[in-house]
Amino acid sequence: MNSKTCNFYDPGTNEPLSYVLNKFGQKVGLPLSDNHPTPPFPNLETVHGITCRLEPLKVHHAEDLLYEMAENDSDWTYLLTDRPKNLNEYRQLIENYNKFQDRVNVAIVDNKTNKAVGSVAYMRIDPTNCSLEIGAVNFSKAMQKTKMGTEAIYLMMKVCL
Repeated sequence: MNSKTCNFYDPGTNEPLSYVLNKFGQKVGLPLSDNHPTPPFPNLETVHGITCRLEPLKVHHAEDLLYEMAENDSDWTYLLTDRPKNLNEYRQLIENYNKFQDRVNVAIVDNKTNKAVGSVAYMRIDPTNCSLEIGAVNFSKAMQKTKMGTEAIYLMMKVCL
């Protein structure tokens, strides 16, 4: 692999970012050294944005989410389960989500109404390899195709970067 410097700069140090070319000629990041620092596991506290805030997903969010997600079965197509049909099922779902050891579940709360209008999660968290995934995205109709939806994902990335 050839090591080169690109035209992008680290905003913190103003140093040029480096990359290598893989066997396909694609630019990829430099390999991590064996002694690279391990980032902390995401510890989500409430994160405030302009249109929404992120909070750790708790059972008390179930009532808002049940109402917001009512009759939107198709929104659950790519999630691990079907839409809960009642409050007890939603509470149980949240309790089950929170049992995962490699996952941090997040409620998205509308700042205007103070109601939970969606949920999302940091998943497959692997501090050793400095990786995680944002998944289990479930936006209510109030969030879909809105600034709030964009801001929620921005806030998620801001926390982990």
